[in-house]
Amino acid sequence: MYEMLTGLPPFYCPNRSELFDKIKFGNVKYPNNLSPTVRSLLEGLFIKDPERRFGFGKFIISDEVKNHLFFSNMNWEALYQKKIIPPFKP
Repeated sequence: MYEMLTGLPPFYCPNRSELFDKIKFGNVKYPNNLSPTVRSLLEGLFIKDPERRFGFGKFIISDEVKNHLFFSNMNWEALYQKKIIPPFKP
């Protein structure tokens, strides 16, 4: 999702070992043009501790993500029934 919104991966390094270290221990840098809502969603998804990560815990994993403000205009039922027309078809 980060890459789709920014055009770049959140962590990049040509050296695989360094890349995995960045994933495990690094911090994500968010471009200033991301809205607070988008940033909130991404921050929740990037929490390193799986028990604190967005979607873990008392909610069914998808429900916490689906109820985030970022998806407030999404009609999930229409999506499940494939009634939403995509903006373009590749």
